[in-house]
Amino acid sequence: MKARLLTIVLAVALSLAACRTSSPSAPEPGGGTVTVTSANGEVTVPVTDSRIWALDYQTALNLLALGVVPGHAGKYGYDTDPFVSAAYTILEKAGVELVEPGKAELVAAAGPELVVGLPNTGSDTIIPQLREIAPVVILPGLPVLEDTLDTLGAITGHRAEATAVARRLTTARTGLARRVKGSKFAGAAVSALSACGENTFCVYGNARGFGPILTDLGLRRPARQALKGNEWGYENLSPENLGEHKAEIIIAFAGSVSFGAPSPFENRLLDTSGSRTGEVDFSAWFGVGPLNQVWVLHDLDALLFGDGRVAGAPEGPALWAQVTGAS
Repeated sequence: MKARLLTIVLAVALSLAACRTSSPSAPEPGGGTVTVTSANGEVTVPVTDSRIWALDYQTALNLLALGVVPGHAGKYGYDTDPFVSAAYTILEKAGVELVEPGKAELVAAAGPELVVGLPNTGSDTIIPQLREIAPVVILPGLPVLEDTLDTLGAITGHRAEATAVARRLTTARTGLARRVKGSKFAGAAVSALSACGENTFCVYGNARGFGPILTDLGLRRPARQALKGNEWGYENLSPENLGEHKAEIIIAFAGSVSFGAPSPFENRLLDTSGSRTGEVDFSAWFGVGPLNQVWVLHDLDALLFGDGRVAGAPEGPALWAQVTGAS
């Protein structure tokens, strides 16, 4: 009887082990392949968490949040915003080499096992060459954070870490949502604008990373900003239409996006009377990643309930500690 029971237990254990090892949904690093949805449809790539070339610094930072250290990361192609400076510091401290994007010869010399990144970050023209070097995953140009974490977790074998990061972010959002719900800002509309060069403004839809955050906090968007916007999540706006985007809370993005042009807050056509206003870092709010999310939550907390001092590069390490669970 004991021998028969032992045989049954061993059979069940072996069966469970076989199920785990044969599952295509969660292969370990260096084991097998996985099929994920990329910007150009489904692509099958080897699962690896080493020798990864990140086409852009944002993807490199998102990989690092999962405990994966890419060997290289493409630099930002515009003036360095505070968020970008903070990201560079974090990446360099982890040993990631920052390089100029769009240089196929650099990728070839490194001989990566996998290339992954966002489109339109300086390397689009060399993608055919990169596919001759290593498998390539191009992420959607208008990414959703949960999908990005799942994809990066799948191709690196770090889905458990991706789940843990997502859980910490949910906890942070839930905490601030509770405060918003119990305040005068419950259900308030949030307008998001920026200068986009001389005599041109941009108005941002609800599809970028900050949009879902506002929704989770119980905040609304003005009717003209409640949709996706263009493929980048924004639309150009003529100065004479600036007044149409007044709201209870008005956020202006500052930094590289403005190309040195004055803030929309300096234009008399935008009535800010009776509104809670704040200027925030463009790259932090426009980008999609775990650090972006805790940065946005920090800024909203400061603007709605604090002294109004939004995050800058010096706050980067403390915010990163929230992402990794070190704080």
